[in-house]
Amino acid sequence: MQQTTTAQPVVWEGDFFQRHRFADFLTEYLRTQSHAPGKSELRPFSLALDAGWGRGKTFFVERWAKDLSTRAPRHPVLLFNAWAADIAADPLVAFMAAFKAKLDEEVQALDLVAATGESVKKMVKGMRRAYLPAGKVLLRGLFEKWSGAGADEFFEALKTGDTDIDQARLEELGEESFKTVGKGLDEFFQKALAEQTDLAKVVAELRSSIEMTLSTLAQQGGVALPMFVFVDELDRCRPPFAIAMLEGIKHLFGVKGVCYVVSTNLAQLAEATRAVYGPGFNGAGYLKRFFDVQCELPAPSPLKFAESLFAASSVMAAAQGRLAHGMPDGGLKDTDWGETAPAAFCWVAEEFGLDFRSQQQMFAVAEASVSALGTQDIHLLWLVILCAIRHANPPFFERLARREMDIEAAWSDLLIVTRPYRRTAYDASSPQGAEAGVTLREVAAQFYANAFKLSKAAARAPTTDFDYPKRWLQHLKKAGPRGDSELRQYFSAVRCAGFISID
Repeated sequence: MQQTTTAQPVVWEGDFFQRHRFADFLTEYLRTQSHAPGKSELRPFSLALDAGWGRGKTFFVERWAKDLSTRAPRHPVLLFNAWAADIAADPLVAFMAAFKAKLDEEVQALDLVAATGESVKKMVKGMRRAYLPAGKVLLRGLFEKWSGAGADEFFEALKTGDTDIDQARLEELGEESFKTVGKGLDEFFQKALAEQTDLAKVVAELRSSIEMTLSTLAQQGGVALPMFVFVDELDRCRPPFAIAMLEGIKHLFGVKGVCYVVSTNLAQLAEATRAVYGPGFNGAGYLKRFFDVQCELPAPSPLKFAESLFAASSVMAAAQGRLAHGMPDGGLKDTDWGETAPAAFCWVAEEFGLDFRSQQQMFAVAEASVSALGTQDIHLLWLVILCAIRHANPPFFERLARREMDIEAAWSDLLIVTRPYRRTAYDASSPQGAEAGVTLREVAAQFYANAFKLSKAAARAPTTDFDYPKRWLQHLKKAGPRGDSELRQYFSAVRCAGFISID
C-alpha cells in the first residue's frame, strides 16, 4: 500500500468517524481502477460517493483531498464545490476555470512551464471551443452589450483561444452602444451553430491536451497519477445545474489519468433528474451512465455521531460544567455509550428512531435551549427528551406542557416502541450494586412528575440517594404556588428554540 507522510494525522484531525482508513482503501482501489486492465496506460474513471444528508461527506472529501496532496508521491487534486458555483448560469464555466487553474498551479509549482506550455495552450483553446457552442444561450445576456462587429471579434477570440487579444479592446467592445444588438446576436448564433459540426474534434483535442499536460507532470514533475477531481455538494444544487454538471463532465472530461469522485446523495440526485426530465423518468438508471462504480460512505456509530455534534458546539462546550447528563452510574449495560452527555443524546435518538438528519435538527434545538436557560444547571436527558417529542409532534409537546396528557400517552400515541435496558442499581442494602431494568419512558415520567406538582402518593413514596433517576432530582426545589420545579421552564425554552431549523 502506498505510504503516506507524517502529515496524515494532522490532515485527519477531528475525524470522529474514523474514516481515514476507508479513504486509504478508496485511494488504492481508484489508483488500480484508473489503469486499463492488463495494461500500464491510464483510463478515465468515476466513482459516486453516496451518503445521506448530515453523514459527513464534505468533511470526508476535504480531508481525503488534502491527504492525497500530502502523500509521497502526491496526486494532483481538484476539489470543486458545486454548491458554491450554483450561482453561475452554467456549471461548466466555473468548472473549466477551476480545472485550468489547478493545472496551471501544478505547472508553476514544478517549474514546468516550458515543458507543458504548448499542451496548456491547446487545453485553453480546447476548453473555449468545446464550451462555446453549448453556451450560446448562456452568453445571450453578455452579447446584448455588443454590436455585430464586436460580437464577431469577441466570438473569434473565444473560438480560437487567442490569449493575445487586447484586453482594452474587449473593454471597449463592452462600452459600445446597443444599436445593433439584434444583428450581433444573429451573427453570433449562426457562427456558434456552425461550430457544432466540429464539436467532436474539439472535445478530442481538449482531452488530448489535458492528457499531455498530466503526462508531463508525472514524468518530469514526479507527481502521481491519476489526478483526483472531487465534486462535492452536487445534491444541494438546483436540479438543472446538477444534471448539466454531470453531463458536462461526462462528455467533455472523460480524460485518461483523471479520476472523478462525486460525493452526493444519489437518491436525492435521482429526484433531481425527474425534476428535469419528468416524473416518470428513471433517475437511478440514468445516473449509472455517469459513474463506473457507486460506493456508500460508511455510516458512523451513533455515539461517534453524537460526540461530533457536541464537539462542534461552542454552546455545549461553554455549558460543559453545568450539563447533568442524567445517565445511570456506569451507563446502560446493553450499549457502549457510557455515561456522558453524548450518551444521553444517543439514548433519546435511539428510542425515537431518529436518522442523522433528524438528530442534527434536534441537536440544534437542544443547543438553542441551553442558551435560553442561562447559567443554571442543565438536566440534559430531560431537555433532549422534550426536544425529541417536539420534533416528532409539536401538538403533543404542547399538550404535555399544559398537562393535557402524560408521558405514557405521548409514548403510545407517537408509536414509540420502548426498549428496556440493563443498569446497575444501588441502594442501602446492596452497596455493591445489583442489576435492574430501566426504560427511557420510565425515566421521562419521573422527570415530568418532578416538573409539575407531585401527587400526594408520589410525594410520600420513600426515596434514597441511590435511586435512579430520582437521585438526579434530589436537589431540585419546588417553586411557585403550583409546586412546579425549574424543569418546567424547559418547556418554554424548547418551545422557543423549536422555531429554529437547519437545512
